[in-house]
Amino acid sequence: MLRPTLPPELSQKLLGEQFRAAANELPQSPEDYLRPGPWDPYWDIPSEDPEIIGLVQEITRGLTSDKEKAAAIYKWVVQNIEYDYSYSIYEALPTLHARKGVCNGFSLLLAAMMRAGGIPAKFVTGAADGVGGWPRLPEKTNHAWNEIYIDGKWYSVDVTWDSCRYHDLMESHPEYPFDYYLEYYLIDEKQFSTDHHKILVNTDWFNYQGEELDLELSCAEAGAKIFYTLDLSEPTINSTLYSTPLHITNGTTIKAIAVVPQGVVSYVEIPFIHINEGVKFFDSQRGVLVDIPLDRESYQMYAYFLNGQKGNYIPGFLIAAEPLN
Repeated sequence: MLRPTLPPELSQKLLGEQFRAAANELPQSPEDYLRPGPWDPYWDIPSEDPEIIGLVQEITRGLTSDKEKAAAIYKWVVQNIEYDYSYSIYEALPTLHARKGVCNGFSLLLAAMMRAGGIPAKFVTGAADGVGGWPRLPEKTNHAWNEIYIDGKWYSVDVTWDSCRYHDLMESHPEYPFDYYLEYYLIDEKQFSTDHHKILVNTDWFNYQGEELDLELSCAEAGAKIFYTLDLSEPTINSTLYSTPLHITNGTTIKAIAVVPQGVVSYVEIPFIHINEGVKFFDSQRGVLVDIPLDRESYQMYAYFLNGQKGNYIPGFLIAAEPLN
């Protein structure tokens, strides 16, 4: 299943330093995201365009609740907009007219349509673990998605990846119900954060060699505050507030949340573990030490899961490391 992300050069062009809100210009309520504001990206979100307004009115005709309207708008984009693998269409109206675009175009268009339908919506950027992405460690911005406000709560959604899922599968599996394709619509935020990261770091996990380093955390959203833990506990707003780079040593696991004035709480978990020969991990769920050797041919690390099956090691599943003797 293709889950495309932007190539590095285009990502820097589209998703680089683009947010412009100052501390005194932060949104005061979700309704601020019904209109353009300094917290929006430099890219236009044309929610007042007559063509956008007319289309949304047609899609939502007869619907009364925000939840119904949001679902209808989202499903229309999933069905009618395809991914632009030429990476040349990345604004809202060109995406609508061509019926295709990259994640930037998808997300700007969805934000415009949601706002035109009376649904507060945000344009969000970060690192995503899709094709062409940077799995496991979110050090580069390579993707855009949205947050929408329904029934008193913000939700993250990724209409780009749901559209790709739909267009990849619909012809070969017409029997699937439409909701099967909506993998990234109104799901639990911790689940969404497993492959969408608003919290970025300043280092490359793949080049980590066990040395000490000073790690910087960042979040592009206006007014975001990052809270973190280093003791494997779950971070909350009562955890340590990030302000200066964190000194990291081998075996450290960072858990962090990004809290913004209006929006979802985004999660990230990053284990810094360098392996030469192998390690012993303490599996807290079973209360036993588990030997994990390094496969010298593939340089893959494997772990045995609770069901006894062998699978790829997932950072965070097994906690606390010590070198093998």
